[in-house]
Amino acid sequence: MPSRPTPSRPEEVQHLMASDDSARDHGLLQLPDGSAMRLLYLPPEYRSIRHYCPRVIKAFVYYLASVATFGILPLLAHWWPWLYAATKLSLASTASDFVAADSVLLEAEACPGTYDLVPLRVAPDGSVSFEYRKNRYLYDKDLREFHRLSASIEQLPVATALSRLSRGWGDDSVATLRQTFGANGMDLGVLPVERVLLQKMLHPFYVFQGVSVVLWLIEMYYTYAILILLMSLGSIAYEVATQISNMRKLQALVHNDAVVRVVRDGDVTGVPADALVVGDVILLDTGVVPADMVLLHGDCTVDESSLTGEAIPVQKQALSDLAVLLGPNLVATKKESVLHAGAGIVRHTLNAKGLVLATGFSTSKGELFRSIVCPKPVQFQIEADTYRFLAGLTLVAVLAGIQNAVDAAAAGVVWWRILVSSLDLITIAVPPALPLILTVGVGFSLTRLQRQRIFCIDAPRINLAGHLDCYCFDKTGTLTTDEMVFDGVDSLRSAHRRPSVDSIEPVPMAPPMLRTGLGVCHSVAWQVDGVTGSPLEREMLVASGHRLVSATDIQCDATGVLYERLRQFAFDASVQRSSVVVRNKATNELRVFTKGSPEAVAAVCVPASLPPTFQSSVDQYARDGYYCLALAYRDMDGVPTDAQRDSVEADVHLLGLLLFRNPIKDEAFEVVRTLQRAAIDVRMITGDNALTAIHVSRKLQLLVRPVYLVDVHAIDGVVLVDVSAPGRPPTPFVTSHLERGDVALTGAALFALQSALPPTDVHAIVLQTKIFARIRPDQKTWIIEQLIRAGKHVGMCGDGTNDCGALKAAHVGLALSDAEASIVAPFTSRDKNIGDVVTLVQEGRCALTTSFVAFKYMVMYPVVQVVLTSTLYASMISLGNNQFLLDDMVIVLGLSMLMLQTGPSRVLTRHRPPETLFARPIVASLGGHVVLYVLCFTLLRLVLVAEPWYCTVDEAKTRMRAQCFTYVAPDNDGYTRQSYENTVLWLYGHWAFVLLAIAMNIKDPFRQSAWSANRPFLAYVVGMVLLLVLLTLTSAPTVLSAFELVAIPAEFRWEILGVVACHGVGAVVWERFATRHRAMDEDAPRLTSSPIVV
Repeated sequence: MPSRPTPSRPEEVQHLMASDDSARDHGLLQLPDGSAMRLLYLPPEYRSIRHYCPRVIKAFVYYLASVATFGILPLLAHWWPWLYAATKLSLASTASDFVAADSVLLEAEACPGTYDLVPLRVAPDGSVSFEYRKNRYLYDKDLREFHRLSASIEQLPVATALSRLSRGWGDDSVATLRQTFGANGMDLGVLPVERVLLQKMLHPFYVFQGVSVVLWLIEMYYTYAILILLMSLGSIAYEVATQISNMRKLQALVHNDAVVRVVRDGDVTGVPADALVVGDVILLDTGVVPADMVLLHGDCTVDESSLTGEAIPVQKQALSDLAVLLGPNLVATKKESVLHAGAGIVRHTLNAKGLVLATGFSTSKGELFRSIVCPKPVQFQIEADTYRFLAGLTLVAVLAGIQNAVDAAAAGVVWWRILVSSLDLITIAVPPALPLILTVGVGFSLTRLQRQRIFCIDAPRINLAGHLDCYCFDKTGTLTTDEMVFDGVDSLRSAHRRPSVDSIEPVPMAPPMLRTGLGVCHSVAWQVDGVTGSPLEREMLVASGHRLVSATDIQCDATGVLYERLRQFAFDASVQRSSVVVRNKATNELRVFTKGSPEAVAAVCVPASLPPTFQSSVDQYARDGYYCLALAYRDMDGVPTDAQRDSVEADVHLLGLLLFRNPIKDEAFEVVRTLQRAAIDVRMITGDNALTAIHVSRKLQLLVRPVYLVDVHAIDGVVLVDVSAPGRPPTPFVTSHLERGDVALTGAALFALQSALPPTDVHAIVLQTKIFARIRPDQKTWIIEQLIRAGKHVGMCGDGTNDCGALKAAHVGLALSDAEASIVAPFTSRDKNIGDVVTLVQEGRCALTTSFVAFKYMVMYPVVQVVLTSTLYASMISLGNNQFLLDDMVIVLGLSMLMLQTGPSRVLTRHRPPETLFARPIVASLGGHVVLYVLCFTLLRLVLVAEPWYCTVDEAKTRMRAQCFTYVAPDNDGYTRQSYENTVLWLYGHWAFVLLAIAMNIKDPFRQSAWSANRPFLAYVVGMVLLLVLLTLTSAPTVLSAFELVAIPAEFRWEILGVVACHGVGAVVWERFATRHRAMDEDAPRLTSSPIVV
């Protein structure tokens, strides 16, 4: 273990402050038993690191400054950890040593300018580490820098692992490993309620709200201040409850309190799952797999549906290839022997043993959950734009506050009252209901999705679904059904015939050797209560006339012959084959049968066994939409105990083709048509045969032009195949030819192009490609990342089996899985319905538009109040408590909450919502409404001043005119409330809130009509209109007294309603025609094929 670092020298401090690109990516851990374990260092997730230590004098000065600034300094230090480090801690000197009270300040790699202050952990033996983003960073004394440590086996020979099966680790080694790597647990950071509550309360917005409430209480707006306080507390409580509930649900998914049987010091003992360490030898039991493991003895059946969405249990077998080095890449190279943490063991052989490959957050499940709780920063443009808009409104309010201070000082108002009234204008600029409105709006969308059985673990991504302009689909199980239909076989016995449906033979008519291979070469496993395996392989087993009679024996029903499975090599995606070695118990003959993709099987066949029509037959079946597998065999003299896959699967003889149909889902046609009509670029990314993928794509009308397939030829390298002309030979690959039609690209060609062309050229080819076939899981993820890099908003839909990386890499990933909380994607369709893609896009566009509408309304709300309040302040008039209360709590809050409930449009159009709050439609809408409101407000004020009965506050105060209203002296603050200006302008101001709600909720392409589909909103608008009409026309003394209004002539009240009507018509016309209608027509995208430039 790395020992306690020696006192730092100047160069050591430099190594600690910034990572060195030439640093090693491995370390070595010495264990007490004399062995050594290789440590794997991962790239750090921080840009810079600085070591800080506490100093008594500096801490004392910090506390004094905190008191002197009335708590402002610690509040700012809470928001900015770098400020806390700079003001309270000291940068470690060259002579300092690590102690437990030290900390490191880290700047996030993915988000420059964002800092975290993390405490150091100094172990009793002197090792130094810290935890950051759920990973441990270990100090390397030789390199004098921290390294991100992977809690996993690295480059361990299989022979060494096999030698440990009988003895396992000793207690001293276990203690060392546990101290180095930590516990085999996943603490997602479920904070206590009080901690979360404190974090929410110290958010800048809620701190601002707290200051605002204090100012309003000083101004004696008691009822209003208390209600705003209660609303803010309600918003905080909702956010706290939601966060804690979600985190507890996630924590429940990773909790494992099982007791695991492990080999320690040669004895089998039970230990808690979180006490496992890397390299532990585990005896398999049914239940949840406690850590990533490699199976080294026996075999088992595993249910991986909770991780991959694959409902069919998969077979795992012991790894016996002694040339393999155990490490993180074993998942890709020896998938058939790796058990993932969180999967369920359904069945296992007696005394099956596995070796722990990785623990905690270094497991595949741990990485998935780490990506959830520590996600890569996703730029939510609306959030950034919100702060910019609020900054602009605050600037306007500051200018208005300065003007108010000048006017109030000239009128002789006391200084504290000038300060309070000026700050009051600033508090008005930030709507108190804004965070609640934006949170609840997404919550309504989330509720609607849940009602349609679409589960979401990342609610902010709902808005991202509204931006989607590219959607990628897996084929098998997504666009097509998840079950294959076995049609029969083609033994290719006739060398001179064109393959067709008539060439397909029923299995009973096939050659006996082909039937035998079909009956024994599969992954169906025997259990006491039945057999397990994919429905397709079970169907083939039945069709072959064979059945499992024990875990190793298969019987032919027709002949009664028993075949014993001696060795089995599960399907490996890297080689596209599976194999089995069987012994005929009657004759003791040994044979190996190999099954896989035609090209993979042909690669290991004796060339003479391949008929001349082999490749043309495969291609034609693929063109006809068939899914093809090839089957081959060879006789064996014996099976060495250390026989490896390469030697077993060599020099086989082709038996024929196995042919399946994978019907296209009925709903897939409408889904693709709907997305294409909505100007969403639809692509296919599949591991299936390219010609089969092209056939399905043509059926779905994904491809309408001539199709050019970019593939790899054994002799010519990368070639271009004109699929529309089957007889035409392939031509050398030329990028300019891709412009002639639609492009399909194979995984092999993609790999070859990546090796031969510059990245920019490959990127351009990817953008031009519509169909990606024979693509590996890692290539799927890379393709999604390339599309995102091109500026596209990308969605991905898959069944979760091989699509995990792509589903997580996409902006919006939808997994078709019946698991309630699938963690492979932000969204899960529990009904496995591809139509949920359209639902998700509709809901995303609705949620995004609703956020824009709510934001525009929340922006206009302070605009109306700032204009009204600053105008009144200029005349030494202020609004009353009940006036603020009616505007904020009854009109604005009610309307803004109810308008959020409008559901998505049932029609997906080619229009898309704006991508930013500064988009032309939104800026034009806000600008027009501001101008319209100011014009009508100014007009009404000019009309008021021109009335013969009008008098100013000063005239009322000195009683210069007999017909003036009765002046009410202010409560020693210099501002009165009852005046003609207050009455008229306030009556008009709250009308503006209703008019804006009506105008901003006219029908748009993304939401249903609020007037027919959102009955509560309609009813509330009608109620508010009736209320405001009565309030405008009434002269009842009780009403006037309650709102501190003065009586005005009835004729003028009708003039107010006239201005209101003009404003309403103007607002609707502006929103509908000048802003929304023209913007939609001009900015709507159209699908075009961009020419490739290489």
